[in-house]
Amino acid sequence: MLKHTQIAVLALLCVTILSCNFNKKEDCIQLDNTISTINDTLMVKGNNWGEEFEVAVNTLDFSQLHRARADMQSYIEGKIKVVNKLKPVGKADDLIAAEIAFLKFEQEVVANKFSVFEQYDTTVSMDELTESYVNLQMSSDTEQELIEQVQRKREEYAERNEFPKFIDKN
Repeated sequence: MLKHTQIAVLALLCVTILSCNFNKKEDCIQLDNTISTINDTLMVKGNNWGEEFEVAVNTLDFSQLHRARADMQSYIEGKIKVVNKLKPVGKADDLIAAEIAFLKFEQEVVANKFSVFEQYDTTVSMDELTESYVNLQMSSDTEQELIEQVQRKREEYAERNEFPKFIDKN
C-alpha cells in the first residue's frame, strides 16, 4: 500500500511540475505578445500621424496634428504603465527594460518633436518647416537602435523560454 501511495505522490508531483512549466511558457508567450502588440499599435499610430502630417504640409493646415499626436502620447503613457506592471516571468527583466527605454524615447519624441508642428499655420516658412522636420528625422537612428534592441531581447527571451520566435525582421 505504501508503494502505491509513493507512486501516486510521485505522479502527482510530475504532473504539477509539467503543468507549472506549461503555465510559465504560456505566461512568457503572453508577455512577449503584449510587447509585440504595443509596438505594432504604436507603429500604426505613428503612421496615422505621418498621414496627417503629409496632409498638413501639403495644405499648410496643421490643425489636425494635435489629435493624432495626443492619441499617440496618451497611448504611450498608458503602455509605459502596463509594461512597468508586467511580471518578469522567465527572466524578462532585460526585455521589459528595453521596452521601457523604447517607449520613453518615443514619449519624448512625440511630446517634443511632433508637437512643434502644431504651432504652425499658413505663415510658416519652408525653412522653418524643414528645420523642424530634420530635427524630427534625427531621432530615427536612435529609434531604430532601440526597437532593434527590443527585437533582440524578444528573440533571446523566446529562446531562453523555449517558445517559437514570431519576430518580424522587416
